[in-house]
Amino acid sequence: MYLLEYLNKNNIKFWIYIDYNATSFPKNYKIFKNKYFIKIELFFWLLLKNIKRSNVVVIDDVNKIKKDDILISFSWENLDTDYNGLDNIIDKEFLKLFHFTHYVQRTSLVAKNFFRLKWDYIIAENNLSNIDYFLKFFKQYKKQVYQLPFQARDSFVNKVTFNNRKKIAISIGWLIDITWFEDLFDDLYNHYQERRLQPLRADILHDKKELFWIIDTPSVPLKRWWIMDMVKMFFWMSKISKYYNFDMCDKFNEYQMFLCCEEIWWLPGIWFVEWMASWCAYIWKDDDMYRSIWLLPWIHYIWHNWTLEDIVNKIKYYQSHQEELEKIAKNGENFINEHFRPDIIAEKFYNDLKNLSDNYKKCNYKKEKLIFNNSFILK
Repeated sequence: MYLLEYLNKNNIKFWIYIDYNATSFPKNYKIFKNKYFIKIELFFWLLLKNIKRSNVVVIDDVNKIKKDDILISFSWENLDTDYNGLDNIIDKEFLKLFHFTHYVQRTSLVAKNFFRLKWDYIIAENNLSNIDYFLKFFKQYKKQVYQLPFQARDSFVNKVTFNNRKKIAISIGWLIDITWFEDLFDDLYNHYQERRLQPLRADILHDKKELFWIIDTPSVPLKRWWIMDMVKMFFWMSKISKYYNFDMCDKFNEYQMFLCCEEIWWLPGIWFVEWMASWCAYIWKDDDMYRSIWLLPWIHYIWHNWTLEDIVNKIKYYQSHQEELEKIAKNGENFINEHFRPDIIAEKFYNDLKNLSDNYKKCNYKKEKLIFNNSFILK
C-alpha cells in the first residue's frame, strides 16, 4: 500500500489489473461476483485511501498491458489455490513479479502454479535464496529473490527517554500450531517436523510466569475452534481484544528491549522495524535475512543463538550495561529512520522497477540476461 501512496503523492500514474475474482465481500452471493459491483468496490477503496482517480488506470484486459509494463501480484489466493484466472497471461511478454507473502501455505501448489504461469521474479521480505525450505520447492528458480524490507510507519517514533523505560524485554506475536491447519502447512510440517510456527515465542509463553521479571509477553495462541468450543472461544476472544487494545507505539516506548521471534522458515517478525523506530533494542538471531539489508549484530541489534537460555543471558547482561544497550537501540532507531520509512522504501523500490523496465527495453525485450537490481541489499 505504501508504494501506491508514494506513486499517488508524486502523481506517478499506475494501473490496476482486475480479473473480477478477488473481492472483500462473501463470494457466495451473486451480486458480489458481478463485475460492475467489483469495479465500484475498487473505486470506493481508492476513495477511502485518498488515491486520486486521475493517477489510476483500471485494466480488465491483459492485452492492454504494454510490453514494458510490470505486473506485480501476490502468491496468496493466486498461486495457493486451483484458481486459473491468471492463465491468460502465461505467454505475455511483459514482466511478471510475484510477492511471496504466505508462500509457505500449500507450498507444493504455489511452486506448481508459479512455474506453470512462467512468472519472472520473486519478491519477499527475506532472502529466500538462502533458505533450504525454499530451495526444496524452487530449485528451478535461478534468479535472485528481490528482498523488500518491512517498512516502519511514520506514527512509530521515539517518545520516552531510555532511562525511563522498563529494563526488561517485551515479546509479542501470534503463536500458530501448524498441525491445526494441515491443509495449509502440510509441506512446512513435513520439512521441519516442528508443529510450532514460532518455537521461541511458544517457549517464552510457556515459561511466562517464571520469566515475568525479565520478559513481558502479551502473546496469545492462534487457535482453531469447533462449534462445541464456543464458550471457550468467548474467553479466548477476550484475550485477543486485550492483545490488540493498546497503542502499539506507546507500548514499544515502555521497554528498552524487545523480541519478535522469527518463524521456523526464517521470516522476521513483521513489527520489528517499528519497534526499532521506537528506540527499542531488538534481540534476534544473527542471520543473512538481516545482514543482507545492512543490519549488523552488536551495532543495530543484539544477537542470540536461537535458545531461550541465551536470550535470558543477553537481557541480564544489558540490564547492567545500560550505556551499551542505549547505543545499540539508538543505532537501530537511526538506521530505520534513514532506510526503512515508507517513502524511502517506496522510492527505492519504484526506481528499481523503473530500471528493470528500462533495461528490458535495452535488452530488446529478452529476459535471459536481465537482472533485477536490488537497492536494499549488500552488493
